[in-house]
Amino acid sequence: MSFNQSVIVCLSKYINVNGRASRSEFWWFQLFVVLAQLPFGILLNLLDVSSVIYVIINVLSYILAGFFFLPNVTVTSRRLHDINKSGWWQIAPWGFGAIYYSVALTIGENHIIALITLLGAGISALVLLFLLTRRSEVNDNKYGVSSINNGIHLDINQTEVMTAGQEITHQSDKPVCTRCKTPLNLDFIYCPGCGVDVR
Repeated sequence: MSFNQSVIVCLSKYINVNGRASRSEFWWFQLFVVLAQLPFGILLNLLDVSSVIYVIINVLSYILAGFFFLPNVTVTSRRLHDINKSGWWQIAPWGFGAIYYSVALTIGENHIIALITLLGAGISALVLLFLLTRRSEVNDNKYGVSSINNGIHLDINQTEVMTAGQEITHQSDKPVCTRCKTPLNLDFIYCPGCGVDVR
């Protein structure tokens, strides 16, 4: 999936947590969010805090962050579904972070509970990052059709094994990806091997 396709799909599925999202769909959208918010961060660091423009840009950056919050949650849920995990896995870092800030504000940052919750937030964020970078499940799962092969099951056990000296009597009529030479079906939109658009 390309950068543009990812942005279009993620914004069109603004509140849709159903289905699955490939790694390319998820990570291209994350890049888009960072690039969209980057100019605001740069401007806020350059401007005087007491200026009116600073306040306006700060408010606009919060509006933009709020706008991206829901599609970020939904694409993360769909990405977790793609590896056959519940979308609830993304709650742990947020939960530990909220507990940390509430404890830090009431008791103080040096308190042992604050440190434990900060450690929990860090570990759960690393676990979530690991999950989000995993390869997609090849076959369909309870969350939907595979994002790799558009629902076509690949069963390694049913492939024919050739013995030494056996000749190939026919050539495959299936097209292959020009980039990675992965065999394609005619209804594929993206290559299951490298994710490039093959339409």
